[in-house]
Amino acid sequence: MAMETIRLMAVGDIMLSCNRGTGKLIENMGPGYPFEHVKDYLKQADVLFGNLEGPISTRGISFPRQDPQTTFRARPESMAGLVGCGFHVLSLANNHANDYGDEALIDTIELLDMNSIECVGAGRNRYEAYRPVIIEKNGIRIAFLGYTAFIMYRTRPASERRSGVAGFTIRQARKQIRQLIGNVDVIAVSMHWGLDFTEYPLPLHMKYAQAMIDAGAHIILGHHPHCLQGIERYKHGIIAYSLGDFIFDEPGQDTMILECDISKNGIHHLTIVPARISKQFQTEFLNEEEGRAVLGKVQSLSEKYGSYGVDIVDELWEKYISINIFIFLRSFNVHVLRNLLVPVIFGKLIKFLCIKIRNRIKNNSIFCTFFHGNG
Repeated sequence: MAMETIRLMAVGDIMLSCNRGTGKLIENMGPGYPFEHVKDYLKQADVLFGNLEGPISTRGISFPRQDPQTTFRARPESMAGLVGCGFHVLSLANNHANDYGDEALIDTIELLDMNSIECVGAGRNRYEAYRPVIIEKNGIRIAFLGYTAFIMYRTRPASERRSGVAGFTIRQARKQIRQLIGNVDVIAVSMHWGLDFTEYPLPLHMKYAQAMIDAGAHIILGHHPHCLQGIERYKHGIIAYSLGDFIFDEPGQDTMILECDISKNGIHHLTIVPARISKQFQTEFLNEEEGRAVLGKVQSLSEKYGSYGVDIVDELWEKYISINIFIFLRSFNVHVLRNLLVPVIFGKLIKFLCIKIRNRIKNNSIFCTFFHGNG
């Protein structure tokens, strides 16, 4: 007797903001336009997951010091495009969920609920934000957890009485994963993490991903870097460090649909379906030659993650520390400090600051005169 399986499909960032190219095309061409070439394929999924990059609402006030071009809010009519593809679960655990404050985030949660799409990684309070979503199909139960490790100016973890996202800590993630063991067949963890336009995951994030698999998770679905990254097979699990941008106004950007066959015994088969964002900001499938090239790139990156050089690691850490310091100094969002005060990072942070201070002193004539005398 054949083993019963279901098909999980997962995609990366979906950005429908009305102030960007995708949102403007939605206004002119309709909410299904960005998905036109892939929607029929996506509807074949038994469970379809994606990351919704930004709220869907007409309400709220944006953060005044955030660049308007990177402040997202989509019109309510754009929801029809998501419904037309058959999404079952969308993560709101990302750095844009709070771009227009509590009102817009709550509107988004309610709009998803009205359209029978499960929301993971955000909520009206802490309980809702961290609550797992469990979907059962053909007797197979799959749980979704959603977290963001990247904090923007206004990103705020939910509290007992206030809305927000599910901020990531490895302790919280492992605790929730262990609580799910025995109650579901497969555990999927959505992670918003990494560095913009960087093909390599941070070594710390690789350790976190493996720790979550060790705790009992089966698949890690990463996003945020705006490009594809490699895929790691670790023990019984799969780690997709970045699925890339799926719907975005970034023509020429490669992306993918990650497919898994799931049974009560876990994940049995993995398929990568390559795609690309067109000049019209539509996601399109690739021909055989182009598809092989994308798959080859993902495979090449996957093979490098176990041994990439010190120079790459140092560059990743410097970029990671720099962006978190920059965000904190512009917003004084204390939640950003969580990313800098992790023990494994603290030493690198001190070294980074010492180098920056030394270079500033060296390049400033007043300080040079002070330290080296008047001649």
